Amino acid sequence: MRFGVLMKAQLIEEWRDDYLDYDLLKKTMPGGTGEDHDYDDDVDHVHADAEDNMDVMRERFLTRGSVSIAEDETTGLLATSDADDDPAQQRWLGELSAQIDKVDNAYGLMLAGVENRLERCCQIADSTDNPDTSSALRSEFVQCFRRLNMVLNFALLNFQAVRKITKKFDKVTGSHVSAQIAGLRSRAVFRNKGLVQQINRVVREYAMHFESGDETAAKIALLHRMTGPDFERRDAFRLGVKTGICVTLVIWILVMVNLTSLEVPDDLQGYVRAYTPVYRCTLVLCGLMWLWGIVILVFTKFRVNFLYIFQMDPESRLSYFQIFNDSANLTIGVLANLLIFSLALLWPLKTGDLLSIDMIPSALVIWVMVRFVLPIRVISRHWKSRQYLLYNLGQIVSSPFSRTSFSAFFIADFLTSTFKLAIDFSTSLCLTANLALDLDDRVARCSRMSNVTVPLMSALPLYWRFMQCLRRYFETSQRFPNLPNACKYLIAHSVILLGVFHSSYTVGQGKEWTTFRIIWLISFLASTMFTFIWDVLVDWSMFEFDVSTCSVGLRKRRLYNKAEYYAMAVLFNFVLRFLWTASLIPSSRNPLFCILTESDAYQMVIAPLLMLLEVFRRCMWALFRVENEHLGNVDDFRQHDAPVPMFFDNFRAQEQRKAYARRQTRYGIAFELAVMGVLLVGLSCVAIFADKDN
Repeated sequence: MRFGVLMKAQLIEEWRDDYLDYDLLKKTMPGGTGEDHDYDDDVDHVHADAEDNMDVMRERFLTRGSVSIAEDETTGLLATSDADDDPAQQRWLGELSAQIDKVDNAYGLMLAGVENRLERCCQIADSTDNPDTSSALRSEFVQCFRRLNMVLNFALLNFQAVRKITKKFDKVTGSHVSAQIAGLRSRAVFRNKGLVQQINRVVREYAMHFESGDETAAKIALLHRMTGPDFERRDAFRLGVKTGICVTLVIWILVMVNLTSLEVPDDLQGYVRAYTPVYRCTLVLCGLMWLWGIVILVFTKFRVNFLYIFQMDPESRLSYFQIFNDSANLTIGVLANLLIFSLALLWPLKTGDLLSIDMIPSALVIWVMVRFVLPIRVISRHWKSRQYLLYNLGQIVSSPFSRTSFSAFFIADFLTSTFKLAIDFSTSLCLTANLALDLDDRVARCSRMSNVTVPLMSALPLYWRFMQCLRRYFETSQRFPNLPNACKYLIAHSVILLGVFHSSYTVGQGKEWTTFRIIWLISFLASTMFTFIWDVLVDWSMFEFDVSTCSVGLRKRRLYNKAEYYAMAVLFNFVLRFLWTASLIPSSRNPLFCILTESDAYQMVIAPLLMLLEVFRRCMWALFRVENEHLGNVDDFRQHDAPVPMFFDNFRAQEQRKAYARRQTRYGIAFELAVMGVLLVGLSCVAIFADKDN
């Protein structure tokens, strides 16, 4: 996403004219094209650039009182530059200096105004014991806290703009102005500790007057009151009505399903079994949307910077309330369709109009496909969020030929947990596309189609993640965690293929325990355990090792306030990992998962429940995965807080040495990638063709 777009989305309207004019500096840059490209060649494309992260810089500013990246006291931004002999570059640097002066002066006026307001508020709080003024004082402290945070965001966004524009200038002109950014520490807007002191003062005063001296509780209360809800009361009322409709429909459907199972004639039971995948996948999709809304709600409450981590355009971001509203709409549509289908089995079928039964679930499939898949602006709400999702899906499908990003990794991980939902939806599309055929012919055709769809949809998500890991290794030259992560998906990919092409491994059919079946079982358990350990130790970074005491404990830096949450997450992840993998492989390659041979109770109750539990586990995983990424960005920023080189010749020499090292390791990386590719092909062939008799 372009920084200019991000800056315009985050600036405060009342101070619009006081910000650094990024567009003007971009357009007037000597030798520039006026386009806003990202020129950070060493940017980590999976982990968001920590130095650009507003929340990261905010935390650093609040803890150390500065956003600069060095500890020296250089006072001139233009102290030493390769641009000294170029008049055009000097004029541009002069304009940059003038823009920084404008920002600095505006910052001083903003801070002085808030300081005066806070001083009056503190005097009133210290001089009155009247409980009638309590509510007004709370509101005033919250407003002071809010204004101070607005000033802080103003300072950080302008610092980020200076950093970006100077890096762009360096790339275009070959200078090293961005390396002298430490000189900004002399400007009040980037250095003044008065802002940090005033923010801490608000927290202390609020804690003393309203939270019995508990500063942590005071900060949480101030943050909560400062942000406020993302919706109005009337919108909340509408959502409540929709939720009530959903509950009513669920109760009604439970009654109708019970009656349907008792009264539907035997010759019509095939319709119930055939269209079970339609309602199974759509109901699980509804559950996924509700759970994702809860995930966004948690991120919002605990101020996890998911917007930056996922590199989302602010205009494409959906609030948790918008997600809940869409979830309610979808749930009502699915439940209403299921209710009509149940009624059609009991009463209209007596007229002999069997076509009406097929049209009901087919209409649901078409509606869901148009709403979520087809890029139709008029029909699909929140068009930009759909574009964002479709773009990342395109990045995933084109792996390893597309650049990696955290959002693409994240969505691909969700695909590995929802492939059964995708198989059910492909079955639903097949039944809908062959509506003109008889039911038995449709089921037979979809069963033949399963020879391709089930193996593909089972293995493709794991293949994409495997390729993403290899691409990530190619980009960063870091074996850990990329190669072990690739091995994790390689093993899971082979286990899935073994189960799909040798279904007798997964069911007890009196078969002997052959060597391949034993190997499959061991690989199955090892893959599941390896994945669980990786979730806890790498994706979540849940534990820390204390060298002094040689002990392992829960990491100290956490966003969620109770340690019990983390313990429960580890326990649930372990249980649900093994529960889900016990049903990963269908017992045959029928796309309906043997609905004509297995029990109806399994297909209608147990299978969707297992699918929903896996969706729950993946959403729980997302809470701690994104939290770990957020904290990792903060740590990465602090690790890069190193002094700027004193001489630019040393700077160039270091860059040349890095480039030489990259060239030397490129051949080794290519060889390792080739080995991993051969392993993928070899293990896949073994999984498909070996032990064919079983």
